[in-house]
Amino acid sequence: MGAEWAHVKRWLCDALCASSRPHQAARSTSRQRRDLSYGTLPISNPTTANPDRDALRNVAYLYEPYWFQNSGDWVKSLLLFFNGIALLVPDYLRDRPLLSDPALAQPLDDQGLLHRLSPDTLVDQATTEALTQLLDDLISAGAFDALDGNKAFTELSYSRLGGLADAGLTEVVLGQLRERGLALSSEDGVSVPMHPKVRALVLVVLLAVSG
Repeated sequence: MGAEWAHVKRWLCDALCASSRPHQAARSTSRQRRDLSYGTLPISNPTTANPDRDALRNVAYLYEPYWFQNSGDWVKSLLLFFNGIALLVPDYLRDRPLLSDPALAQPLDDQGLLHRLSPDTLVDQATTEALTQLLDDLISAGAFDALDGNKAFTELSYSRLGGLADAGLTEVVLGQLRERGLALSSEDGVSVPMHPKVRALVLVVLLAVSG
C-alpha cells in the first residue's frame, strides 16, 4: 500500500505541475468538464444514513454533488453500463441534485437509481487522515506551487474535506493552502472557496482514500 501511494503521489505531483504550465494548459475549462467526471464507487462501512453497500456495487459515482440539465443525456448514457448514479452531497445541498435537473434526477430518485450519499457520515476519521496526509505530502512536494492563483475559486464543503470528522486536522491543511493563495476563509460557515485544481483533486482522491 505504501509503494502504491508513493506512486500515486508522484503521478499527481507530475500531473498537477505539468497542467499548470501555460504551454501545456488544457483548452477546456474546469467548469466545462466538471460535470463529466465519474468513477466506480468503493463504499465501505455503510451507515443507516446511506444505502447498503450491496446497492452501490455497480453504480457510477459523479465527483460533483449534482449535474446540470445540459449533461442529462450523458448521465442517461451511464445507466446503460451502471445500475444507478451516486453523488456525494453535503447535507446543506441535499435537494440540489433534484433542483438542478428535475426532469431526470427526480424520476431516478423515485426509482431508487439516484443515491445521494452524505459526506457527513462517509468521510470518517480514517478517510480524513488519509486525505489530509496526501494533501500535506503534495503541498510539501511543491505540487501546487505552479498553479495559477488568478483562477476563480469554487466552494468545497467542510464535510468533503473531513472537517466534520476532524476539524483540527483539516484546518492544518487549509492553513497551508491559504498561505499559498489556494484557499480562502469560509464565507458561509459550511464550505471553503478553493482553487479549482486542488478542489478537483480532493473530489477525485476521495474515491481512493475511502475505499
